[in-house]
Amino acid sequence: MDSSDLRNLKIGVVLKQILLFIALVFISFIVYFTLRATTPYATSHTGTYYLSFLFVPIVYIISFISKKYYPESKQFILIIIMLSFTIRWMWIFTIDSKQISDYSLLYDSALKLSKGDMSYLSYPYFQSWTYQLGFTMYQAAIMKLFGNYDIVLKLLNVVFSTGICVLIYKIAKIIFNEFTARISSLTYALFIPNIVLSSVLTNDHLSSFLFYFGFYLLIRNNKLNYKTFIISAALISLGNLIRPIGALVIIAVILYVLIYLYLMKKNSFIYLSKLIFIFIISFYSVFYITSYIAIGAGFSNSHLTNHEPMWKFVLGMNYETTGSYSNSDYEEVIKYPLGRERDEFEKKIVINRLNETEKIPGLLINKIGNMWGESDTSIYWSLSESGKPQLSASLIVSSQVVYLLIYIFSFISIICLMFSRRENNKYIFILLLVLGYLTIHLFIEIQTRYRYFIMPVLIIFFGYSLSFINKYFSQKLKNINLTKTIGLSLNTKKRESN
Repeated sequence: MDSSDLRNLKIGVVLKQILLFIALVFISFIVYFTLRATTPYATSHTGTYYLSFLFVPIVYIISFISKKYYPESKQFILIIIMLSFTIRWMWIFTIDSKQISDYSLLYDSALKLSKGDMSYLSYPYFQSWTYQLGFTMYQAAIMKLFGNYDIVLKLLNVVFSTGICVLIYKIAKIIFNEFTARISSLTYALFIPNIVLSSVLTNDHLSSFLFYFGFYLLIRNNKLNYKTFIISAALISLGNLIRPIGALVIIAVILYVLIYLYLMKKNSFIYLSKLIFIFIISFYSVFYITSYIAIGAGFSNSHLTNHEPMWKFVLGMNYETTGSYSNSDYEEVIKYPLGRERDEFEKKIVINRLNETEKIPGLLINKIGNMWGESDTSIYWSLSESGKPQLSASLIVSSQVVYLLIYIFSFISIICLMFSRRENNKYIFILLLVLGYLTIHLFIEIQTRYRYFIMPVLIIFFGYSLSFINKYFSQKLKNINLTKTIGLSLNTKKRESN
């Protein structure tokens, strides 16, 4: 290794440690706020609260047993597919979730599109946020093929959610190890917010499946090639058409390539630059091809993009609602026509709020607490119209405790990684995703259901901490047993010599 390679490696290691430290600070806040929001359940829902803490030993024991009796990866993948699919399949056939709010509008619009009715194009919703037509077209295509049966769409939710389980296993195995992969995929299979959202026609299931499929391809092989980057970019672009967070992913990919593949793995900078260029070109090619097809077919009047980009920032910087939806903001901005005039007005709102510098630190800290610490609204979206208040309450408490456990063990993972001398640093990619997602939600609108996309990553960190703890105590036990064995051997030799 020449001096320039050594220098680059040191820079890469320093950047990695900085990223881990920032993540540690973020997760410290998240653990604090989640603990504060969860603790009251100890008195109001005592039984459910304490029983939910058994989640960690249950997941650990099942993962340990599966590794002992079903050591082959293919065996475990089959088990996790059956488990994940069965639980979600039972949920969607037991709970008849009614689609409400945006989900109802998207479903009704898809129904119209499937029948050739383009009246939805006049909705202000789609004129502002045309990117939502990607998911609408997907639902319409399924209706066209199978008829107007929402159960088909829900069943596909189950398929995609189960697919994410498998991808979590594969990604965690590449980044960490087999035991981490088993714990992580099993955790996701039993993760309540994901299970209950299976009956909700949200764009999260399909988009996350496509995103994580793209991530898996990106980190799967040590040998870099154009084909992998093109396919990965195409999948991520399709995911972005369903839920637009592609800009964040592109930034994460670029930083991963620079920090890990260039600085730490010593790949050619020129070659990596070409890969990044091809990735970006492939990503936007899929986007624009799909947009032009949608426009040409009459499904959309414009590109599938966000025509009111400042709106999320208007909400995100609202001090009164702590970054959540504000009806008063909505009433103000709709006075201006969509386009440049409204954009300028929204920019002024954001700038004025940013000028109140003394309020910003409090807003950002409270947004972390509300976004990551408060109870997940997935149960509301799934059960609000079902007339099952007791079930809803129990699931809210249980999921809140599990969130707390995931955050605590993710915190432990970050500490372990900070002091680890691992040669495999591919986890930098998922670390960048977490940091990017946490950061962007400091400034845009927050809703707890937006956690969906990033939870697989946090669950992988959760799995790694349990795997690390298991390895640590196993090694300690081996050392104790070895000491006893040596002691017995020495005593036996002494007796024999006497």
